[in-house]
Amino acid sequence: MKQVVLLAFPLAALGIALAAEPQVREVTFAKADAAGKLTTVAQVPTIEGARNGVIADDGSVTLASGKAGALVVVPLPAGF
Repeated sequence: MKQVVLLAFPLAALGIALAAEPQVREVTFAKADAAGKLTTVAQVPTIEGARNGVIADDGSVTLASGKAGALVVVPLPAGF
Protein backbone atom coordinates (compact mmCIF):
# COMPACT_ATOMS: atom_id res chain seq x y z
CA MET A 1 0.00 0.00 0.00
CA LYS A 2 1.36 3.39 -0.98
CA GLN A 3 1.45 6.19 1.56
CA VAL A 4 0.78 9.57 -0.04
CA VAL A 5 2.08 12.39 2.11
CA LEU A 6 1.78 15.24 -0.35
CA LEU A 7 -1.20 15.81 -2.55
CA ALA A 8 -1.15 19.21 -4.16
CA PHE A 9 -3.39 21.07 -6.53
CA PRO A 10 -1.68 24.49 -6.66
CA LEU A 11 -1.33 24.18 -10.40
CA ALA A 12 -5.06 23.68 -10.89
CA ALA A 13 -5.26 26.35 -13.58
CA LEU A 14 -3.00 24.09 -15.66
CA GLY A 15 -4.89 20.95 -14.65
CA ILE A 16 -1.85 19.51 -12.86
CA ALA A 17 -1.78 17.53 -9.61
CA LEU A 18 1.05 15.72 -7.88
CA ALA A 19 1.53 13.24 -5.08
CA ALA A 20 4.75 12.35 -3.24
CA GLU A 21 5.16 8.79 -2.03
CA PRO A 22 8.17 8.56 0.32
CA GLN A 23 8.09 4.79 0.82
CA VAL A 24 8.04 4.14 -2.92
CA ARG A 25 10.53 6.97 -3.53
CA GLU A 26 8.63 8.73 -6.29
CA VAL A 27 6.54 11.74 -7.19
CA THR A 28 3.53 11.13 -9.41
CA PHE A 29 2.47 13.95 -11.74
CA ALA A 30 -1.07 13.79 -13.08
CA LYS A 31 -3.20 15.85 -15.43
CA ALA A 32 -6.92 16.51 -15.01
CA ASP A 33 -9.30 16.38 -17.96
CA ALA A 34 -12.36 18.62 -18.36
CA ALA A 35 -14.38 16.30 -16.09
CA GLY A 36 -11.69 16.39 -13.39
CA LYS A 37 -10.49 12.81 -13.95
CA LEU A 38 -6.77 12.46 -13.18
CA THR A 39 -4.44 10.60 -15.51
CA THR A 40 -0.82 9.84 -14.58
CA VAL A 41 1.64 11.59 -16.89
CA ALA A 42 4.90 10.72 -15.14
CA GLN A 43 6.26 8.95 -12.08
CA VAL A 44 9.65 10.43 -11.18
CA PRO A 45 12.06 8.67 -8.80
CA THR A 46 13.16 10.57 -5.69
CA ILE A 47 15.01 9.44 -2.55
CA GLU A 48 13.81 7.58 0.52
CA GLY A 49 11.59 9.68 2.76
CA ALA A 50 11.20 12.59 0.32
CA ARG A 51 8.03 14.48 1.24
CA ASN A 52 6.64 17.88 2.32
CA GLY A 53 7.05 19.50 -1.04
CA VAL A 54 7.08 23.10 -2.11
CA ILE A 55 5.97 23.82 -5.65
CA ALA A 56 7.69 26.56 -7.64
CA ASP A 57 6.11 28.78 -10.28
CA ASP A 58 7.66 26.64 -13.02
CA GLY A 59 5.90 23.51 -11.69
CA SER A 60 9.01 21.91 -10.20
CA VAL A 61 8.68 20.52 -6.70
CA THR A 62 11.30 20.56 -3.94
CA LEU A 63 10.96 17.72 -1.44
CA ALA A 64 12.71 17.34 1.90
CA SER A 65 14.01 14.03 3.22
CA GLY A 66 14.88 14.09 6.91
CA LYS A 67 16.16 10.53 6.66
CA ALA A 68 18.70 11.45 3.98
CA GLY A 69 19.21 15.01 5.25
CA ALA A 70 18.71 16.28 1.72
CA LEU A 71 16.49 18.29 -0.58
CA VAL A 72 15.38 16.87 -3.92
CA VAL A 73 14.25 19.11 -6.78
CA VAL A 74 12.02 17.38 -9.32
CA PRO A 75 11.35 19.37 -12.51
CA LEU A 76 7.91 19.40 -14.09
CA PRO A 77 8.03 16.52 -16.59
CA ALA A 78 7.46 16.94 -20.31
CA GLY A 79 3.83 16.56 -21.29
CA PHE A 80 2.39 19.53 -19.43
